[in-house]
Amino acid sequence: MNRLKTEMEGVQGNMRQHLPLYLRMKETLLAQIQDGRLKPGDLLPSERELGTQYGVSSITVRRALSELVKEGHVIRQVGVGSFVKSAHRQTRLGLVVFGFDENDWRRNRDIFGDLVGGITSAAWEGDAVFSLIRTSCDTHVGRFLESLIGENAYDGLILRTAGDFSRADLAPLLRERVPFVLVKRNVEGLGVNSVVVDEFRGGLLATQHLISLGHQRIAFVGPTGVSVAKQRYLGYQQALREANLVADSGLVQVVPSFTQADGYSGTQRVLEHHPTAIFASADVLAEGCFEACTEAGLQIPADISVVGHDDYSAALRVRPQLTTVRISYYDLGLRSAKMLLEIIGSCLSSPMHEVLTPTLVVRESSGPVRAVANRR
Repeated sequence: MNRLKTEMEGVQGNMRQHLPLYLRMKETLLAQIQDGRLKPGDLLPSERELGTQYGVSSITVRRALSELVKEGHVIRQVGVGSFVKSAHRQTRLGLVVFGFDENDWRRNRDIFGDLVGGITSAAWEGDAVFSLIRTSCDTHVGRFLESLIGENAYDGLILRTAGDFSRADLAPLLRERVPFVLVKRNVEGLGVNSVVVDEFRGGLLATQHLISLGHQRIAFVGPTGVSVAKQRYLGYQQALREANLVADSGLVQVVPSFTQADGYSGTQRVLEHHPTAIFASADVLAEGCFEACTEAGLQIPADISVVGHDDYSAALRVRPQLTTVRISYYDLGLRSAKMLLEIIGSCLSSPMHEVLTPTLVVRESSGPVRAVANRR
């Protein structure tokens, strides 16, 4: 019997040598999982570490891990790593993103990275698995969500959109009682779970800061067509009212969208009305605002102050660095995933709603009002 066992092991060893390298690596890791050297929940070494340890390329490591994932031995979480799968079934979360094209993804990669990082942290703490589902800009929201329900691949969804959601968009989820949370959006008059930012306060903070520096001719450049943009504009208006200031119509330039090009063109128009400060209602708009001001021969903040909103990488990239209103996209992701896990775990029926408070970050682009009329 012992002789037969030895012969079988020899045959299996020879057969294994003829397997592709990634399958041999997969079998090695699987053996460690099966004999308990790698336990349920253990974090595997990084792809680079595994490549160094086994003397193979990153492509080989990736293929080996993909095989283990397909067979249900390992799970991979974006931004965290690969884990040995627990014996019990894990909650499956999906982040579905609508309305952003490739340029949006590249420009906002740090924002999306923070959002995904927050969701991933909550998923890890809650022993859940998480997937990101990107859609094209022309995707029909309702039909796409209907298809996800049919696949039965997720226990709950986190939804993010560039525009606004409607009642019709969410109808399939409401009808089938699928747990979901809207992040950074809500639907007026519809009781749904959401984690949002106090966008009104963001506009208020930005404008109050400029007023505190002595500015009275404060311009607004931004869209108002989507809910978050409108709330920032309303915050701007409220700050002016509280200070007994009135912005003439030329100081308000409503642009189509949150893009650098719109920030540039809107600022070009508003400069004709001689503001001493500009609230650009997103940092990407402020980039265009900087460009237009520089072309007009204006120095920031010596001749004109600029304040943005969001605090993404552009705020530190521009010179001078941008004073802006900070939104924590990490916290948005973290809170939305925790809320979703709570809803799934407790079968709550009452809508949950959480509002995060933005903060003002003062940098170099805002300063005291000067007698710019003399310069002109």
